[in-house]
Amino acid sequence: MLTAQLLTIRREKIVPLIKSGFVSAHRQLLGADPRMGGVDVRWQTESGDVLQIVANFAGYELPMPALVDGESLWRSRPDVAGGLASGDMIVRLGRNR
Repeated sequence: MLTAQLLTIRREKIVPLIKSGFVSAHRQLLGADPRMGGVDVRWQTESGDVLQIVANFAGYELPMPALVDGESLWRSRPDVAGGLASGDMIVRLGRNR
């Protein structure tokens, strides 16, 4: 079920972005130790669409980075208030204004 859900998101949301072409990408390392923390990566298309992936690879909670305005395509854990839990991953699609 999860694999089918992720493949559908990829086909319907992410592949069209890739086909339109990304014009920029930015990354921010999260946590005190960049080798053991998390990452916030954003890719932008010429039309202003932004694909954001936030992941926590640390063994502890990290502060939640700013998320792009838009829709959450997928999250590995239920949407909870607070920080980014260990092992959490968020995929969002939004637009730059």
